[in-house]
Amino acid sequence: MSSYYVMFTLMFIYTGLMRGAGDTLVPMFFSLLSLWIIRIPFAWIFSQKMGPAGIWWSIPAGWFVGLMLSWGYYRTGRWKTKAVVKYELNK
Repeated sequence: MSSYYVMFTLMFIYTGLMRGAGDTLVPMFFSLLSLWIIRIPFAWIFSQKMGPAGIWWSIPAGWFVGLMLSWGYYRTGRWKTKAVVKYELNK
């Protein structure tokens, strides 16, 4: 399991970068999707095939999905258009 923490770290680097830039909604959905919506069904499916070890394998599977979503969204560059605070320059 420990070798899969690289995926977890990269996923949180990408989502943290986007959150820091001001785009908080999309990374939140990616985190919810990968940590809950993917992991729980995978845990059930994998446990049916592999037993209790399948539950452990659902964790890196969720991280992998989250990493791919985060990386894909990062590559689009849409997160650059968001801002934490909108302001106007005084002329």
